[in-house]
Amino acid sequence: MAIEILAAPNLRTSYVKIAERLKGLDYDALFLNFPENLEPLVRDLVEKRLSYGALIEEVRERKLVPEPINGWRYTAEPLLKSLTGAKLHKSGLELRCYKDVNHNTVSASIAGKIALLTFRAHITGKVNVEDWKRIFRKGIDCEREALKREVHSIDEKAGHGCSCVSGLGGENL
Repeated sequence: MAIEILAAPNLRTSYVKIAERLKGLDYDALFLNFPENLEPLVRDLVEKRLSYGALIEEVRERKLVPEPINGWRYTAEPLLKSLTGAKLHKSGLELRCYKDVNHNTVSASIAGKIALLTFRAHITGKVNVEDWKRIFRKGIDCEREALKREVHSIDEKAGHGCSCVSGLGGENL
């Protein structure tokens, strides 16, 4: 089993480049670094049972990614819009979303707490080191557990040849 990992920063320009790169690859499965709960919607998009606009509305209504979703949408749009073309060129292409749903939620929560700690330090002029350590430990532990689940999910579902879109931490996969 060969897995090509396409690691890139979580930027729109990177997703444009990944979408272009995917056109030239030969693979049976494509793993996307989107939350697992998006997989049915992404498949509906690819099979043209759902428009891109309808997918975004479903994601928003069902709260499948942390708010505000426009940050996620802006970055993911080039890749999502390219998927119907990828499916047409590679019949039988299996699409999978592998990111741990809980990790997305916890990450958003941690980002909010970091913003609050930053604001508190700015206002008071004091830094509570224990609070910062606690929040960073929670983030690291969550990341570690999510990575284990994601690797297991990819390993379980991977075929003979697959590509996996990943953030910059792709080497950990």
